[in-house]
Amino acid sequence: MRNILLVMKNNLYRFTKEKVMMTMVVGVMPIIICLGVYFNGMDSIKGKIAVVGARIEEKEMIEGSMMDNEKVKVEFLEESPSKTELIKGVYLAEINFQGNEPSVISYGKDDIKKTLEANLKGEVYVGDDNNATVQGKIIGFLIMFLFFGATTMVMDFFLVDRENGTYTRVLSGKISYFQYITGQMLYSTVILTIPSTMWSVFILKVLNVNLEISYSLFTFLLLLVGVLSSSFGMFISTIFKDRASASMGGSIVVMITCLLGGCLINIADSNKVIGFIRNILPQKRLIDLSNNFNNTDLIFVIFSILVFGLISVILGERQYKNGDFLV
Repeated sequence: MRNILLVMKNNLYRFTKEKVMMTMVVGVMPIIICLGVYFNGMDSIKGKIAVVGARIEEKEMIEGSMMDNEKVKVEFLEESPSKTELIKGVYLAEINFQGNEPSVISYGKDDIKKTLEANLKGEVYVGDDNNATVQGKIIGFLIMFLFFGATTMVMDFFLVDRENGTYTRVLSGKISYFQYITGQMLYSTVILTIPSTMWSVFILKVLNVNLEISYSLFTFLLLLVGVLSSSFGMFISTIFKDRASASMGGSIVVMITCLLGGCLINIADSNKVIGFIRNILPQKRLIDLSNNFNNTDLIFVIFSILVFGLISVILGERQYKNGDFLV
């Protein structure tokens, strides 16, 4: 344990000497997190609804149901809006009363259509467990941010030490490769998780964003994000041979997997292949865990962390013993 703490302490000392990294964590990180929390904490259902062919009593019913919702405005029209207007989002949806029964047309989020259909029947649409929540959208944004941070900024010390031969001199002493890697990942987790958690909770309080979970559970989820991003960053740093390829390749992998995982937008699994790929991505499982806390997704995320860490240790130790990075 002492050797692990020594690696972590050494990296923290080096971090205080890096002005660019300090600026990122102290200055840039709170701004990015603030923007992410603000935009992802807003109600996504915001805009206009077109109501076509409504009679007086139907107009009164619609106006009454929308009275307490300031973010959705109703426009009563004689003719249906064009399909282009619905696709572009000029109108969130169209409620048409011209047929025997009212119909809802929407090309946006499926939740909007289902909510309106349920309201017309006098019911309440609850949705399924995987529907995006405020905390799910915020966690998704932070996953992408911290994954990029782990692969391009925090793991820089490990890559520099490997290229200039410092890590071979360190490992020639009493420290094992497992202890060395564990110290690197703990340093990464501390640098990424503690500031992002503090800033996120502070900004949530300031902006008065309501979560559907407790702050303690939200903090635990952020800890999982930090550990997962650190283990993934070490995995990327291990499989690539130099800093340039690790930075470029890592950024590409992060971008693709985070987009598929739904960190920025929620993708419908209409394609079976895409759906299968998404289900094995830890980013998606972590977002699902934020939306609906359950043991299955929790175990999958922890398993992913262990796999990334184990591969990093086994592959990295083999590289060291083979003398791949001796200077």
